[in-house]
Amino acid sequence: LPLRDEELLPLRDEELLPPPDEELLPLRDEELLPPPDEELLPLRDEELLPLRDEELLPLRDQELQSIMPAPLFDDPKVAPYNDVPPPIFLECQEDMLILPERETDSVFSHESAGADDGFPPTAPDERYQSALSVFKRQSGHGHYEEDEYCDVCNPCSPWYKVFRSFCFGETCDRGIGQERLMYAPFDMEVPMPSNYFAIRYDSANGLRFPDRAEYFWGKRGTGEAGATVADYRDLRFLMSTGSDSFSLTTEVPLRFVDSNSEEHGRTGGFGDMSVATKLVMIDGKFWKITQFFKTIMSTGAAERRLGTGHISLEPGLLAQYQWSDTRYWFGELRFWFPVGGDPNHAGNVLRYGIGTSELWHETDAFAAMGTLEFVGINVLNGRKTTGVSTDEAVHNEHSLAVLPGIRLVLGPAGDLGLFELGIQGGVAVNGKGFYRSLGRLELRFNY
Repeated sequence: LPLRDEELLPLRDEELLPPPDEELLPLRDEELLPPPDEELLPLRDEELLPLRDEELLPLRDQELQSIMPAPLFDDPKVAPYNDVPPPIFLECQEDMLILPERETDSVFSHESAGADDGFPPTAPDERYQSALSVFKRQSGHGHYEEDEYCDVCNPCSPWYKVFRSFCFGETCDRGIGQERLMYAPFDMEVPMPSNYFAIRYDSANGLRFPDRAEYFWGKRGTGEAGATVADYRDLRFLMSTGSDSFSLTTEVPLRFVDSNSEEHGRTGGFGDMSVATKLVMIDGKFWKITQFFKTIMSTGAAERRLGTGHISLEPGLLAQYQWSDTRYWFGELRFWFPVGGDPNHAGNVLRYGIGTSELWHETDAFAAMGTLEFVGINVLNGRKTTGVSTDEAVHNEHSLAVLPGIRLVLGPAGDLGLFELGIQGGVAVNGKGFYRSLGRLELRFNY
């Protein structure tokens, strides 16, 4: 027992227990704990945080604001709208004017921008001045006064939907005209495919030798007196759809003919339907070259002078050159030939043309452009009726027509697409053309 109490227990109390209290614990308190308090934490407080407060934030305030545009509004009540892009098209909904082009869902309303708030402030953009002036005229109930209700440029007026295309000033940026200038020609096919639905009305006078090479209508029947002069009216429905490099176009015509034929002086009905394809082969920055192929089907009644009575094919090449942002040049070369026509009367026809389109005026929602086309038709061979029972051969009969036109783009795009109105006239240079004069009206909806 004395050995256990004096030798073993003291060994435990003096040798084993003290080491943890004097050597291990002090090492933890003095060496391990102080570094986070004296070295690591001060580094965070003095070096990292000051870097964020004094260097990063001033960079954002001084340098980023210097490269951003100046605020449009100085009034602090509308300051949150300074970073909103300028509105282009406005929409009226009850007592609010919605600016749909903004990235935020907030709106200017009568409650947030009343007449007593000094609103609107001066804005350098005319589109903002036009839009915000509406709120200045707004009455206390959120409706416009009687004299303002008839303003066609008032977004809350019922006339605004009709005349809104004319309520915007000229723009220095790329407007709606430059986007539609490459599709402006009428009589010539343009190289670039597009998606549209069009209604075209043609009125032609003085069509000489309409059965020439069976290009316009078929050869007269046995014992019939052929017509030598005819006037016609065509109402055509065109629909085109496709991609950036390929398109398919269908054309459905209604034809009304008035000729000097005794059997068929006046007639009308369904004409020859056609299907055309375009395939872009060269799509450069300035040049566009497209393969064109058209198939005309015999759907019109040939005995009533509404069709040719045979299928016709017309391959060709289309070209476009961008002279500038406001002018394009166009060219086409097409070869028409019949399939199953009269072996003696039917012939081949070469068609070629050159034209240009020029942008006259444009805004974000309206554009006016002019076109000028020179189209030539050369009947290479075949025959034509020259009298009651006589005909003669045709060899390289060439005709040239000059066709000026104007096209108006009326935006913005609605449920039926972007609307275009086109008017064109044409005259034959010589007496061998397929018409003496031509008038054309076209309504087009681009989607």
